[in-house]
Amino acid sequence: MKRTIIIFAIAALLITGIYFASVYFRKIKDAQKLNIALHKFTIAKPLNSITDLVVLLQDAASFSLPVKIDLRLENFTPSKFTVNQIYAEIYTKNNILLAKQTNTLSEKLIVKPNNTDNILSLNFDLSVHGLINLGIIKQTAGYTPAQMLWELGEKYITTGKLGGKVIVKGFVYVENIKIAIPINETIEI
Repeated sequence: MKRTIIIFAIAALLITGIYFASVYFRKIKDAQKLNIALHKFTIAKPLNSITDLVVLLQDAASFSLPVKIDLRLENFTPSKFTVNQIYAEIYTKNNILLAKQTNTLSEKLIVKPNNTDNILSLNFDLSVHGLINLGIIKQTAGYTPAQMLWELGEKYITTGKLGGKVIVKGFVYVENIKIAIPINETIEI
């Protein structure tokens, strides 16, 4: 009788262990299928008028331009995921660092199964020197960074773009399994 109980207990543990291992490995496999796409680029402070541009230029003492990039997490799997951490940096095509992410993930994001509506907003500070490296604004003798930002703001108001392409690189950690999903996307700003 004791032997039968022990055999049933071992069989139950084996079946339970195999089940949870298959769920865990399926979750890892599904996490690798998550897709990250760049959704939108905007200047963090709205620039709808010259007044807004003047307000932005008041921050020019730090010689940076606050921008926001929205990432869309696309889940085409039947698994639900929790995003624990996200980090991104903006580079030029020549791999020169332009900006690092300035905000962290304030709360965990739940990515629902078969869903593409998961938007993460990331904030960056593009430096004037980074924009010069990107070739968006030209460095001219006697031109102050505030004048460069003014010119850039006017260009953004009229065209809706800054006029260059950048590469966003980084990673997203999902679940507590620590699966890094790389970000390597190009976007026109």
